[in-house]
Amino acid sequence: MEMANLSDSLSLRRLFESLELLIEEGIAKNTTALFFGREPERQFPHAVIRCLRFKGLDKVHIIDDKTFGGPLYQQYLNALSWIESKLEVEYIIKGTGPRQEIWEIPLDVFKESIMNAICHRDLYEEGGIIMVEVYDDRVEISNPGGLLPVVAAEFGHKSMSRNPLIFGLFTRMQVVEKVGSGIPRMRRLMKEAKLPEPKFNSQGFFTVTFMKRSKATSVNDDRLNDRLNGRMAW
Repeated sequence: MEMANLSDSLSLRRLFESLELLIEEGIAKNTTALFFGREPERQFPHAVIRCLRFKGLDKVHIIDDKTFGGPLYQQYLNALSWIESKLEVEYIIKGTGPRQEIWEIPLDVFKESIMNAICHRDLYEEGGIIMVEVYDDRVEISNPGGLLPVVAAEFGHKSMSRNPLIFGLFTRMQVVEKVGSGIPRMRRLMKEAKLPEPKFNSQGFFTVTFMKRSKATSVNDDRLNDRLNGRMAW
């Protein structure tokens, strides 16, 4: 409510009615449970985010496996935190100025891609969940449901969510925008970081792949060679 600038003087009933979260009989919609329920995965087991860290470049050796349930916004925050904990960061110190952090992949691309996966996944596909897969050379994020036909024709320029009510709630919270800017922003962030553009695959699942920064092409400046904030500097 604070992020959406909503008045806290409204009763929950009035609030949910104004947000169109109730059907006529006053029963909560599925989105209400997913967004505000304490454990919505008990009713919707597939509405979770599974995060996997693999050793190497394929799916043979799993070294970490976490599944995040709970309200959708908490899933989003937990997935972002997990990804950050799996990436390496280089600390650059130039003179007496503040240190510069150079991540393997810019963290902001994951804010876009995780939120896209939550808003656009096919919730009718009960056999599919959002997957975050971290490999030695890349990160892949996928959600069930390919592109809607109208979006495929204008991919990267226009946006239409499978779950407009969920999308609308996150828009109210100013977490997403309705102008279809997510894909261009991810491309721009990767380009600015001198990394390959993200790759998109919309066959069945919608998957975006981000390639990591190669250690061989790491910035050559004075750096910290010790552990800082629990992460190993390159």
